[in-house]
Amino acid sequence: MKYWQLHCTDHVDGTSKGYFPYNYKYHSSEVENFFNRDFEPSDFFLGNLPDFDVRLDGLILDKNVRVTDFIGIDSLLRGVCISDRVKKILEEYNLPNHRFYPVTFHQPSKVEKKIELIAGYWLLHFELEFGENVDFEKSEFVNDLFLLYAKDSSQIIRVNSLEEYKAVRLSTKKGLVATKLVLKSSFDTSLDVWATRSLTVGGSYFSSRLIKRLKKEKITGFEVFEPKTKLVFEYT
Repeated sequence: MKYWQLHCTDHVDGTSKGYFPYNYKYHSSEVENFFNRDFEPSDFFLGNLPDFDVRLDGLILDKNVRVTDFIGIDSLLRGVCISDRVKKILEEYNLPNHRFYPVTFHQPSKVEKKIELIAGYWLLHFELEFGENVDFEKSEFVNDLFLLYAKDSSQIIRVNSLEEYKAVRLSTKKGLVATKLVLKSSFDTSLDVWATRSLTVGGSYFSSRLIKRLKKEKITGFEVFEPKTKLVFEYT
C-alpha cells in the first residue's frame, strides 16, 4: 500500500483555521479532562477513545479563510475536521478503531457584524500506532526534527525495542523521530488512514486509493506530500 501525508490548505499565516474561543467551556468535566493539555499525555493525545459523548460546539473559524471540506485544527487538536461529504467517503474505507465527533464553527462575517454558524463537520479521532508493530532494530531515528533528512550517519540513533525507545526518550527528554520506520507484518497494511503517537511527524497517512477517491469527488481543502519518514513494510 502506498501512503501519503495529508495536510490542510488555506491556513492563515501558517497557523490552523480553527481555534477555541477564549475561556471555552467543555460540556462536562469528563470531556474537559479528555482533551486537557495540562497533564501529559491526555487520553486524547494518546489516541484513546472515550466511553462518553463528545461535542465541540462554537469553535472559532478565522474570518479570512474559505470554508472547505477539510479544516485544519492541528494547533488546536490532533487531527482534522471533515465535512459530511468526507465523512461519508471515509465510512466506505478501512479505518483504525475510531469515532467521529460532531463539530460546529462560528465564523465572523467579513461583511456584517454577525457570526455565521458553520455546521455539518466532524472531528475524526482514531487509535494510534504506538510502536507495537514497529521493528525497532531495523528502524532509524534522530533526536532533532532538523535532522530528519540527515545524510550524516553519525546522527542516526538506533534502538532495539519499544522499551529502549521509551527509555531513551525519558532519559534525554528529547523525542526520537524516525527517519526510517520499518513496520512488521503484524501492521495492517489494508488501513486507509493511520498515524503514530510520536514516532513520526507531518500528519496522518492516507492511502493512495483514498486520495484518488477524494480527488475524484473534488473534495476541497487538502494537499498531499511524500511522507517525511521513509516507510518500510515487512510482509509475511
